[in-house]
Amino acid sequence: MEQPKNNLFLSLHKWATRQDENFLTESLAVVLEQLLMLVQAVGTKLVSRLTGGFIDGSIDDASAIDIRTQVETGEGRPDLEIRALQRLVWIEVKAESQLRAGQLEGYRVLLRNCGVQEKQLVLLTRYPETFGAEDTCPDKEIRWF
Repeated sequence: MEQPKNNLFLSLHKWATRQDENFLTESLAVVLEQLLMLVQAVGTKLVSRLTGGFIDGSIDDASAIDIRTQVETGEGRPDLEIRALQRLVWIEVKAESQLRAGQLEGYRVLLRNCGVQEKQLVLLTRYPETFGAEDTCPDKEIRWF
């Protein structure tokens, strides 16, 4: 399959030897932060798209959206955290690697006990994951190419 042109993350990825997810996560966080600061309508729309509308793109004040990477939870480290309007989203980024056994289950337990009432777990992946009936699944799986 031919690689799409005009994909910032795939273009930058070739420079990130053995750091796939961290490099992509940090790149995405910088893009989100800059858009939220400089082109708020685009930034809020991208956040809405990444969260499946959970954090709505109609937020008037883009500065109400907080983006953090590699959030230390004591028992895990989600790649990306987005907070806004009493909502919390953790995004796990996978480029070429697989989910660790129990990774999503661990995040789900941490989210359940985090003290924020409305929360979501998102998997941002290059390749689709296959989940069994007994597996813990993300609330939203987004594929990037």
